[in-house]
Amino acid sequence: MKLTETTEPRTRKAARHLRALSLSVPEGSFLGSEKDLIARLGVSRPTFRQAARLVEHEQLLAISRGVGGGFHARRPDVSTVINAAVTYMLTDELQLADLFCASTTLTIEAVRLAAAKADAAGRARVEALIARLAPLEHVPQDWPDFHREETEILELLCELGGNRALGLFLSVLFQFASIAFPLGLFNGRDDLMQVRRSSRLKVLRAVLERDPQVATMLMYRDAEYITAHATPAIQAQVGEIGRLIARQAQQ
Repeated sequence: MKLTETTEPRTRKAARHLRALSLSVPEGSFLGSEKDLIARLGVSRPTFRQAARLVEHEQLLAISRGVGGGFHARRPDVSTVINAAVTYMLTDELQLADLFCASTTLTIEAVRLAAAKADAAGRARVEALIARLAPLEHVPQDWPDFHREETEILELLCELGGNRALGLFLSVLFQFASIAFPLGLFNGRDDLMQVRRSSRLKVLRAVLERDPQVATMLMYRDAEYITAHATPAIQAQVGEIGRLIARQAQQ
C-alpha cells in the first residue's frame, strides 16, 4: 500500500506536467525524446511511461517510435470529448426532464447571444439558411432529417454567439439524448415537428433582425408548447419544467 501511495501522486504530477507542456506549444510540436522528458520531469522511467499513457489517452500526446522518435503535442478531437462525456452520462440515471431543462436553458442562451452578437457575415449565413428552410417549412420530415436540421441550426447559433462552450455542451446533450431517449419528444410526432419548423424559422428571423428579446421569447413559447402537447408519458416527466418555462415566458 505504501508503494501505491507514493507512486500514484508522482504519476499524476508527471501527467500534469506533460499535459501543460503539450498545451503550451502548437499541435505537432516535438516535445522531446523519452530520455529528455524523463530528465526534465525528474521521474523514473516507469513513472514517466505511466504518465505518458494517461496523457496519450487524453489525446494530448502523440508518440513516434524508432530512430528519431519521441513525443509530440496533440489536440483531442471534439468528437472524442463528446463521446467520453456521453459515455459517463449513460452510466448515470439522468431523466428526460433533466435533459429537457438543461438543453432548453442552453438553447435559449445560445439564441440570445446569436441575436445580440451576430456580425454581417453571420447574418448573411442566417439569411441563406432561412432561404433554404422556408420553402420546406410545411414539408413533413422523418425523425433523422428533422434532427439533422435541429443540430445544424443550433451549431450555427452557437457559432454566431461566440460561445464555444455552449456549442460543446449542447452537442453532448443532443448526442446523449439520441442514445438514451431515442424516441425523444418529436419522433413520430409530425404535429410537433411542424410547430418546431415554424418556430425555428421565426427565431432565425429574429436573429437576423438582431432582436434578442423577441428571439428568446419565441424560444420560451416553443418550449412551453412542445411540453404542453407532448405525449402523456413525456408530459409527466417534463411537465414541471414546462410550467417553469411558461412562467419565465410571461415575465
